[in-house]
Amino acid sequence: MEILFKIIIGILLFYIYASVLIYSYALYKKRDLNHKPIFGIRFFNNTFFGIGCFIGIFLFFMTGFEKALFFIPENWGHLNQDDSWESTKSLFSSIPACLITLGLSMKYGK
Repeated sequence: MEILFKIIIGILLFYIYASVLIYSYALYKKRDLNHKPIFGIRFFNNTFFGIGCFIGIFLFFMTGFEKALFFIPENWGHLNQDDSWESTKSLFSSIPACLITLGLSMKYGK
């Protein structure tokens, strides 16, 4: 079961990283993926790659903000309802990452 989980996570990460590259290239070349989808398959359109690009950029900024907040200790946080640890650093890094990602998607999204 663990190997299946790793395979699924690997496929999702590949989708996210590929979406960032493909969507950025489509924006750079001013190519509308809804009219000319990749490989001629209508499933590979702006929505499919836009969602993956949004998630990828969010994860990029969230990781960067977590590294920038190095001065906040890891033991600051709380236990959620499932008794799993949620750090304050993770919360403080996800808020600006979400705002920046939303701003970029509103500016460059089609």
